[in-house]
Amino acid sequence: ISQTFMDNDVDEQVLVNLMPMLVDSVARAHARAVDNAVINGSGSITGLDGYATANSSTLSISGGDALTAAALLGARKDMGKYGINPSDVAYVVSQARYYELIEDAGFADITDVGSDVATKITGSVGAVYGSPVVVSDSFASEADGVPAAFAVNIRNYVIPRLRGVTVEQDYEVGNQRRVIVASQALGFEELVADAAGNRSAVKIDLAT
Repeated sequence: ISQTFMDNDVDEQVLVNLMPMLVDSVARAHARAVDNAVINGSGSITGLDGYATANSSTLSISGGDALTAAALLGARKDMGKYGINPSDVAYVVSQARYYELIEDAGFADITDVGSDVATKITGSVGAVYGSPVVVSDSFASEADGVPAAFAVNIRNYVIPRLRGVTVEQDYEVGNQRRVIVASQALGFEELVADAAGNRSAVKIDLAT
């Protein structure tokens, strides 16, 4: 649940109606909250960090290790049968580590410049070995044991929606202000539990 307020004097002092912008702001806040819950968990939601098994090859913060395509492929190998089909796998990486992927020598070869999706043209890494790369700024601050990236079989996870997003407005006469409240109810569930050697989510942790 998120809410915002707008006093009458604010509405009177501006030339543009702020209500549409406030509604958009509430919607963005919900999107960020869902992103954070999927990655880190929240309340009854476990999140990828809780479901994922740690990869044996951690990234050393003190050693200056960088996230590379080879490291992501290593995490995908740890997925076993869940990592066979590249279209079923997605990589979720932190914002800081995403820039390291762009600098990865594997994506900086001159032969890439002839493609419309080449790193040197688009400035981004769209896929690694056939699996899309998704960037999120919801990762926790880098520290020992904090994940830097996930390799996820997207078909083994669902987001059940118990109730869609509702945005309601109310006017408080006593406070002379308008209140906007948005709420929704959803979950994040793993369909089939992981087994040894077959993991639907693998994370690459940071190490000091």
